Order: sequence, then structure tokens, then C-alpha cells
Amino acid sequence: MNSTADLMVIRGRPNDNTVRSLIVSDLSRARFREVDFGWGKAEFGGPASGEEVISFYIPSKNKEGKEGITVPVCLPAPLKDSFAKEINRMLKDDEATGG
Repeated sequence: MNSTADLMVIRGRPNDNTVRSLIVSDLSRARFREVDFGWGKAEFGGPASGEEVISFYIPSKNKEGKEGITVPVCLPAPLKDSFAKEINRMLKDDEATGG
């Protein structure tokens, strides 16, 4: 991260074109679960705005205690249904093949 910050200072902020792009950052080793500000361990952390083109994946635990990875994604409303259908289709295909 320091190298990236140094590069941005030397060359100036890059002119990134984020149209039709999604930037994903790996926060799985950031140890957010160990953070405690006095009211208990963190359950989730993410951007305050729902209109980010930057996402991240973090370790998570479901209600049954099974650990996994969560990847929040913000989509325009018209795309949400087709995205959900595609994910469900992929999960069904995966179950059918025993994956």
C-alpha cells in the first residue's frame, strides 16, 4: 500500500476510467473481526455510500456459524434481478455437478 501511495505522489493520481468497471479489494486478512471499540466485535464494515464502483471481499460467518467470504456489490436497479437469476443458475449448476 505504501508503494502505491508513493507512486501516486510521484506521478499524480492516475486518470482511471471506471465506466463499466468494478474494482475489488481483498480485505480478508485485515482482521476486522478483532476490532472492538467498546461495544463488541465488528459484524460488518463497508462504504457508507451504496454507489461505489469499488468493492471488497471480507471473511464472514452465516447464522449457522459457517465461515465464508462476503463480496458486497452495488448494481443499478434494472440489473439486480438478472444478476440474482444468473447467480442462482450458477449455484444450481454447481449443485448438479457436485461442485
